[in-house]
Amino acid sequence: MSDGKHWCATTGNYDVDKKWMYCNITGPDTNKEMPKCVFPFTYNGKNYSSCTEDGRRDKKLWCATTNNYDIDKKLILCTITKTGCVFPFIYKGKAYQTCTTLGHNEGKAWCAMTPDYQTGLKWRLCNQTDCVFPFVFRGKSYHSCTRAGRADRGRWCSLTSNADTNTTWLLC
Repeated sequence: MSDGKHWCATTGNYDVDKKWMYCNITGPDTNKEMPKCVFPFTYNGKNYSSCTEDGRRDKKLWCATTNNYDIDKKLILCTITKTGCVFPFIYKGKAYQTCTTLGHNEGKAWCAMTPDYQTGLKWRLCNQTDCVFPFVFRGKSYHSCTRAGRADRGRWCSLTSNADTNTTWLLC
């Protein structure tokens, strides 16, 4: 990817299928891979390229963790932070699991406030007000940003109360 993020095909032939996902190699726990959204995915015969609330009575955003929900029935809920960031969000056809510095505000981290930035063009700058404190990581409770689990010693925080079950995060 031109943004330097690692990705992999989710089918046997990317050139034909164009199905992919980002690899989680820079997250808080590089030894434990949690399911991630796969875009595009099929639900009820329709292709989706971002999180959707379709099919849910509670209107929570979700995505499939395989390329065909109709067959596999595997999903995760997408994260909406208390300040309105939606993760993952799609920007210029790419999925972002955390804030990005690409394309906006002179290198400052930002997030989309809709599942697909292009559909709503709503965004905001990211900062520690998006963090959820306390949060649990590897069974330990954190009340501030931590370096735990990161080989590069970068400080991060969780965007949910449990980083062990939902791995959305941002660098502090």
